[in-house]
Amino acid sequence: MVPSGASQPLPSVLMWLRTDVPGSEVVVLDDRNGLRARGSQHAVDPVPYALSYELWTDAAWATMRLVAHAEGAGWTRDLELTRNGDAWTSVSAAAGGAGLASFDGSGVRAPAPPGVVDAEALREAVDVDIGGSPLTNALPVRRLGLLHEPPGSVARLVSAWVLPPTLEVVASAQTYTVLSDGRIRYGDAENGAVVQYDTDGWVLDYGDLARRIDG
Repeated sequence: MVPSGASQPLPSVLMWLRTDVPGSEVVVLDDRNGLRARGSQHAVDPVPYALSYELWTDAAWATMRLVAHAEGAGWTRDLELTRNGDAWTSVSAAAGGAGLASFDGSGVRAPAPPGVVDAEALREAVDVDIGGSPLTNALPVRRLGLLHEPPGSVARLVSAWVLPPTLEVVASAQTYTVLSDGRIRYGDAENGAVVQYDTDGWVLDYGDLARRIDG
């Protein structure tokens, strides 16, 4: 499952440095009619890994398809994730790394294969969310126009959460609360991270996760 059209130039680039663990993400993209993006992510936890992906949304910024490839010492994982209406389907492959597991924000999960765990739990999901990725954190913000909503506005949604490095896909309940000056709280008032966005809706600073380093 190699991303298609990899030679087609895209007009913009964004780059983030991880602040939670050593790592980074760089993405080339076209957001003039929805989103087409090609990205690469690197991190050392829960094991050192490299992740490359290609992502498509429709013109309304609803996710249509994600193709991803992750690899590390002695293992690879591949995922093709597709959304059609309220149905998410996946095609996946795995080689090596029988004990490979992902971190879900609260702890290391049990080893799991790539792909959708529970398709029914994803029926409300419109956005994909790649773990550790500031790029995909912007998808519901752009889709719902949250930066144009008044402070105090709240959006509650479910995302299809792709967990590196296993590429396991699980449902994630998420809350976005509009603050002011391009800031949105992701999560609840006590434990949520305040995320700073630029005027185009891309993450500039995401608390303990990442900060932009491109010009």
